Amino acid sequence: MPHAQLLAVSDIRALIADTLETSPADETELAWIEVRRRSADTADDAPPEKVERTIAVRVLERGRYGSYRTPFPTRGELQGAVREALGLARLGPSDEDVRPISKRGRSAPALDSAYDPELAALDGAAAHEILQRGLDDQEAGRLSWAEARVVVANSKGLERQAEVTSATLEITCGQGAGAGRAAASARQLSRLDAAATLERARQRRGPAAGGELPAEPFGLVLSAEVIAQLIFLLNHHALSAQSFHDESSWLRSSLGHQVFDAALSLGDRGEDDAGLPFPFDFYGARKRNIELIVEGVVRSPAVDHALSTTLGRPVTPLAVAAKESVAGNLFVGAGKLRETELVELTGEGLWIGWIDGLECYDPATLSFRARARGVRRIRGGVRAESIGELLWEDRLSRLFSRIAGLGREALCLDLRQSVLGGIVTPPMAFPEAVGLS
Repeated sequence: MPHAQLLAVSDIRALIADTLETSPADETELAWIEVRRRSADTADDAPPEKVERTIAVRVLERGRYGSYRTPFPTRGELQGAVREALGLARLGPSDEDVRPISKRGRSAPALDSAYDPELAALDGAAAHEILQRGLDDQEAGRLSWAEARVVVANSKGLERQAEVTSATLEITCGQGAGAGRAAASARQLSRLDAAATLERARQRRGPAAGGELPAEPFGLVLSAEVIAQLIFLLNHHALSAQSFHDESSWLRSSLGHQVFDAALSLGDRGEDDAGLPFPFDFYGARKRNIELIVEGVVRSPAVDHALSTTLGRPVTPLAVAAKESVAGNLFVGAGKLRETELVELTGEGLWIGWIDGLECYDPATLSFRARARGVRRIRGGVRAESIGELLWEDRLSRLFSRIAGLGREALCLDLRQSVLGGIVTPPMAFPEAVGLS
């Protein structure tokens, strides 16, 4: 629920310390996450800022765990949350099923680059002024930015804290089917290259719709913005701990096997500031590099305590909630080609700059559907006429099994505005497109 403002980290730490000191449980742990979100666009449509707060309390009592969440940052509410968690611990899982409360470990890095005071202080008027720079009458922009504070502490002496900011810029050039769209994300306002994003959107703008789909089979080039959304889907539906637990992941029986094109590598780099780094996970475990896919071979999903027992693999520091682990700061291996060279390589086919409404309707086969926008016909190795919005249905298992080329200009994107991570990816070319109509 919304609140007026973020609390100071010192106030959060004091409330957590008091809760830990007064808790009657054998062991107690708190994970405190609060985020202030704001946005502005060139139409002067600036919704009010919103603050989201979640405080997760977990206790161990006589060998059983219980947990409870509250959005209210008061002493009485936190003590009540401990009592609720104690009550639930009577029916909670045993130590074998839930990750134990951790002792104090290695200190997590400060990651000073993850927090930008200028971005945290940005208001709607200043954001609107930034958006107006360089745009003409047929161009529009939207800037979304957030500030987050996270503190994790427990009765065994572990304590982590971090403040981060993030921003995502989206620019649209033109209207209708020929509109060009581009986006970029960063933790610091100075690293959000508005001029480069505007230039990409302008280059993607095409003539009015009128083009037709080429005769099958034809090649396909996808922008980094499209690839980021597809990787998000792959990550959550096939590489998350939950997808392995419920056996919905298509990759559950493929660990150690090559199921994707050798050009595809995917890893989590929690501390790499080329993306949207964050130093620790929900339990306070320090982030480290995790190889998920290496040259098409599935190396590992996100592994929680229960899955570690099942798979015989170490726990990965990728917990995002008490019962969910999923990679957050993803990096897709880049190639050597410019985006224009990917188009040239394709020769004849389609270029897709943006997708909306993406959904995975069958996780067992990674089948997805989306609305493809900013579609351009590729003729003779160059982007040509625009094509109207298309319905796209395909399988990620098929799409990523054959890759014709990787771009070298990787973009950092947080199109889902998760704040705690993003996806760094290049554009890609594929030898054959299916499911577009």
